[in-house]
Amino acid sequence: MEPWPSHEHEDRMRELDAQSKREREHAEYMMRRCGEPWSGALEQRFQALGLGKDPKYRFIFGSLGFPLAATELDQLGHLAKAAVDFIARADEWYRRQVPQKGGSWWISLLQSGIPRDYIPLSLGEQLPVTMMIDTVYTRDGWKIVEIDATNRNAMGYPPLLRALYNLPCIWQGITELYRTGGWYGTTQIMASHHRFYEPYFRWFLNRISGVFVSEEHSLRSWLDGCDVSSVKLLDLPVLNRSADIHGRLVALAEQVPVAIPPKHHLSNKATLSLPWEVEQFRNHPVTEFLPPTRLIHRGASMPTCDFFLKLVQSGGAHGTFSNDRGRFHQFAQNKRAQAVWQETLPIAARPIKFFTEQGLKNDDFFVRLSLFVTPAGEIVDADVTGSKQAIVHGGVQSIMTVPVRE
Repeated sequence: MEPWPSHEHEDRMRELDAQSKREREHAEYMMRRCGEPWSGALEQRFQALGLGKDPKYRFIFGSLGFPLAATELDQLGHLAKAAVDFIARADEWYRRQVPQKGGSWWISLLQSGIPRDYIPLSLGEQLPVTMMIDTVYTRDGWKIVEIDATNRNAMGYPPLLRALYNLPCIWQGITELYRTGGWYGTTQIMASHHRFYEPYFRWFLNRISGVFVSEEHSLRSWLDGCDVSSVKLLDLPVLNRSADIHGRLVALAEQVPVAIPPKHHLSNKATLSLPWEVEQFRNHPVTEFLPPTRLIHRGASMPTCDFFLKLVQSGGAHGTFSNDRGRFHQFAQNKRAQAVWQETLPIAARPIKFFTEQGLKNDDFFVRLSLFVTPAGEIVDADVTGSKQAIVHGGVQSIMTVPVRE
């Protein structure tokens, strides 16, 4: 008669069963994401790129890229130049407003949510080495929905995906720009709330021999020992868990180069309303690509068209609401604007080819194309998100890829 299994044995068997189930679910999940079986070779590719076995994002990889026609590339070139000229003029206007006696309500609005220590650094003439312009595809071509002059979160994504699937780059490439443009060896500080993007931060820095510093694990010790004679900073992130360090970062930034200075006023959604709210910006060329955008404050009239309501300080789709009249009414009670409304664009779906576990698939998606652009208005890189939702964002059913020439 065989002995009854011990409790320890039963616990171990349950643990092994659970582990086997997790590994099986992970393999199925990765096969859906990558369109190919999760094999040792694929795992090695992921680990070599710093993604490991459990990449942070949950989107589907578009391994074939997103084709852009020559006419589209030409339109995007004009769009980028118009957007950057607008941003440069907005920055100059902002810097003129700040010293005015008594200040301007615009300045109070554009500085909302920015650490007070960082505000003096926003007054320099230098624009960020790269700015991100979010565009969507419409029946009338590509249009701008947001301009984020301080975004560095996805800078590593385009080169990483190209490396994963051996895809070509249409433009110079963002890592090549930073590598050859005086930013080789740059240090990037990752705020704790940006850890979602860590694999992409690390890949970008790997390409330029940069230094990765984490707010949670290494920032304080790095500050204690850094040599200002050899430091270059990518940017100055907002540190929600270490606000006391902002002053030390400012002192450092006054001694070393900063690629993306904290000009958060240029990423504020209220800046997009300038062509419709401030006379000197009316009829700026950017309005060919940017839908009408207005502030929502006390006395604002309810739009008669379809609209998106956007919080002035928010990231991605989290602060965007479609035709939310109740929320509009609430914001219209406030003296100072906390949101804008933007006329809804006639977005149109585009086909994207990608692999699934069943093989090659061709499906229609609403498309967001995020451009990385220099102060000269030159596009250097881009990534693409395809979504079934009108508010395009990354998710389990979203496709993420990079543009390729048609």
